[in-house]
Amino acid sequence: MAEDSDFSKVEIFLSVTDLGLRTSISEVLRYIGVRTILVGQTLTEILEHLQDNTPDLLICSAHFPDGELFPKVRELRHHKWGKNPFIPIMTVTDQPSNEMVKEVLESGVDDLLIQPISTGQLRDRISGLAKNRKQFVVTTDYVGPTRRANNSDRGTEIPMIDVPNTLRTKVTGEDEAVDLSVAIKNTLSEINEQKVERHGFQLAYLAERIVDPNHPNQLINDSATLLDDLIAVAEETRDRMESTRYAHTSTLCGSILEVAHSIRDAGGSPVEKDLGLLNPLAQAILIGFSDSEAASAANAIADKVAQAE
Repeated sequence: MAEDSDFSKVEIFLSVTDLGLRTSISEVLRYIGVRTILVGQTLTEILEHLQDNTPDLLICSAHFPDGELFPKVRELRHHKWGKNPFIPIMTVTDQPSNEMVKEVLESGVDDLLIQPISTGQLRDRISGLAKNRKQFVVTTDYVGPTRRANNSDRGTEIPMIDVPNTLRTKVTGEDEAVDLSVAIKNTLSEINEQKVERHGFQLAYLAERIVDPNHPNQLINDSATLLDDLIAVAEETRDRMESTRYAHTSTLCGSILEVAHSIRDAGGSPVEKDLGLLNPLAQAILIGFSDSEAASAANAIADKVAQAE
């Protein structure tokens, strides 16, 4: 697979804490033809470099004296920092604990390299990321390479996304039809829309677990955390939807936030009307997300909610 790969134009940022391992990986990279290797030793150096630069691949440790990698990768994939949230990332370790594997899967890291690393293994892994990188999926709390054979979220199929990959362009010699900044912007727009859709399902899921289905006028025990989660998801949904085709549901998001805040502020004695509105509002948001023609139905529910308030 890797024999026809040309690594001469690839730019790699290598940030490994162990000097011996860093030197070894650097030598292997140069042996397979990589000419541009930028070296760091700390998490801070990774953050500073990726904030303003777009290397084709990051190879790094999982743990640094100045912080942990995985939370920052998760933030990167959600585009909370960094210039390119889609950069391929390989993590290097000599002790792949179950906890580390879980962090890799949940953070959005592409690959886990386990020492000792042979020349052929590293060459094939990089070539694989270039030519056969997994598509990205978007859920309520995850953006990154697909991990499941069946991509679904609470029974709903999740579309997969081809993300910008300069590593592929340089390794295969393909021409780049669109510049990277434009490709990133377009893909982020697609991800943002999918994030809003996933949030819609999450709101409905949470609402059903806050109000007791057998006693519609009562909260389920220990619902305070779920209510906080619903408010957080509704706020992010409202903030994200403005630039999407679902902007017509912003009124509904505002309404469910008012109701949720009212229930939370009331403590153990919420107003009966608020409890009765929570699920219908969540379902109305789902209706608004189902297709553009459902806007009138969603807005009709919003009007009825406004009349009831």
